[in-house]
Amino acid sequence: MNLYRGLNFDELEEANQNGFIKVKKDRYPRHSNELVHKYADEVFFEKFGIKFRSQSIFCTGYIDSAFQYGKVKCIEPIVDENSKICWSPIVDDFIDIEDAIDMKNITKEAVQNFIESKNYQVRKFNGLHEAIKSKNEIMVYCDTYKIKDCSEE
Repeated sequence: MNLYRGLNFDELEEANQNGFIKVKKDRYPRHSNELVHKYADEVFFEKFGIKFRSQSIFCTGYIDSAFQYGKVKCIEPIVDENSKICWSPIVDDFIDIEDAIDMKNITKEAVQNFIESKNYQVRKFNGLHEAIKSKNEIMVYCDTYKIKDCSEE
């Protein structure tokens, strides 16, 4: 099973250097609201010890979803003892939160309620197969990943 990611120009350039990309641990949101991003990081950190929205890469098991975010490549996280995945079996893309909460009055409580109601879970990489099968967004916490050309399986 493939793990897909839509890559931007800078990521593709970095990968062209040596085939690997270092994960930014201070990621800025490209498509989501900054305040939602900030509160989500706080909630994920309080719940799981990782700021998954800014310290991980976003992937999916569904190639069509990845096309929304750039040039699609298959990725292979370089896994170590600290690597983890975070995903919800019922959320296609975290951007869905913007349809679920009042975007004119964003509160940490609303973001926390969304995250808690969506059964987000954190696992080591032994849970990756189930997450890929869901075809939902997967937040991958690792330091480096390798990219390669791929096709949908």
